[in-house]
Amino acid sequence: METAADFAVWREAQRPRADPTMSWTEIIFPEPCAVAAPVKQATLGPFEVCWVCLSSPARADGEDSAFLGAEGEQGLIGFAIDGMGGMASGAKVARLSATTIAEELARPTDLGSPIQRAIRAVRQAHAQVLERYPGGGATIAGAVICGDRVQTLHSGDAEVMILASDGTCRYRTPAHSPVGRALQRGLIEEEQALAHPERHLVSNGLGVASMSVHLGPRMDLRRGDTALIATDGVTDNVRQSEVVDCLRSGPLPAATARLTDLCSERMRRSMTSRSRSHQLGKADDMTLLAIRRTGR
Repeated sequence: METAADFAVWREAQRPRADPTMSWTEIIFPEPCAVAAPVKQATLGPFEVCWVCLSSPARADGEDSAFLGAEGEQGLIGFAIDGMGGMASGAKVARLSATTIAEELARPTDLGSPIQRAIRAVRQAHAQVLERYPGGGATIAGAVICGDRVQTLHSGDAEVMILASDGTCRYRTPAHSPVGRALQRGLIEEEQALAHPERHLVSNGLGVASMSVHLGPRMDLRRGDTALIATDGVTDNVRQSEVVDCLRSGPLPAATARLTDLCSERMRRSMTSRSRSHQLGKADDMTLLAIRRTGR
């Protein structure tokens, strides 16, 4: 069985050595939730960034990963990736996807925009999953920030929310799942979606033969706005209003810790509750990247 130390060695071996495009990168793998370090953080130009990547309290080895990369002082790209637990090699697929994205974004290119490079990186990760882990899969969500503009891209039920400091969720990516589609069409309420027994089923993702990349609108990212990029370990454990309440104000590390603690508490409660249906919370891996524009 591969250990956390094995993955640390593997991660260092896979880290791109030449980085002519990205000025700062971080490939993120899960930590055991019981011994997790505090919320990690960085300041990159006008952006404050915090991130958490934890294994499920129900198992030792996590199947999530993430990537963060900065382009100079005004560009930032982030992805959260969730290996599909019901498919083969979920943890390996997630790690391969994050590493492939890092390598692709580090390559010199004649592509005109960061969003084009991000799409190419996602498609290359998809190709690598099909080639190396047939039958495996992962969901992915990302945000590409260029100065005061942001655009999302995703495949599956990992999500991005663009949150304003006044408590408004300005945009949320639609989950590519039967439950997500029902919610988007108004056929069920959020509370029903969070407790739905089939909320784990997805219809899109890396490694899925019909994989597609969904692009969100190009939006302003105003001073004080926060982009949350998260796997379903977050979005299946908290309501949208609770995400907003946690992240809308105050120092970003403390806000990120509040959201992490709320998700973790719901996971632990779901493991000890006698009722396995119609309850808010499920034990899962959890990855979240919180990016706040703090400067001009």
